[in-house]
Amino acid sequence: MIAFPFFSVLSLHRVITAILCAALGMLGSAGVVWAQSSTPRPAEATFDDDSLLLSGDFNVQLTPALEDSLARGVALYFVLEIEVVRERLLLNESIANRSDTFRLSYVPLTRSWRLSTGLFTQTLPSLEAATRQFTRLRSAKVAERKQLQKGERYLITARLRHDVNQLPKPLQLNALASRDWQIDAEPLRVAVVP
Repeated sequence: MIAFPFFSVLSLHRVITAILCAALGMLGSAGVVWAQSSTPRPAEATFDDDSLLLSGDFNVQLTPALEDSLARGVALYFVLEIEVVRERLLLNESIANRSDTFRLSYVPLTRSWRLSTGLFTQTLPSLEAATRQFTRLRSAKVAERKQLQKGERYLITARLRHDVNQLPKPLQLNALASRDWQIDAEPLRVAVVP
């Protein structure tokens, strides 16, 4: 049987107490991040000849942790998810889904920001300009008109989130433990009856 001296157990107790206090401190600082939470600008649904379109703005401010990671060369990924559901009495029916991923990175050599989605890449002069590109929806196609029935009520919901799973592995642990790595973008919602 191994005997542990009293001071070792006491030191272990102090270490555990310090870790718990630090964790509680991080939870207490979540209020600062919540203060940066965003409220969306009004969403608007319109029709063109054969499509249902959505326009609206997310009012997103990146937290200092996200801005700092970008400045240090870490690319951030943001996911825009749009869903169209037909409202039913008991269970809503999903009509259409759309998901777009945006990669935001900083290029120190040119002091510019690069925003990529799919094969399309843009170079922008400021972080604000780059953020505006993926937080502003302008006539985004969300469904085909032929998918919608006249007289039925449809609800369009658009959500924007930071995809922490795309971060490097050491940062993923940080991101899961801290609200500083999240964006608080409230969903855009609008109802439409064709």
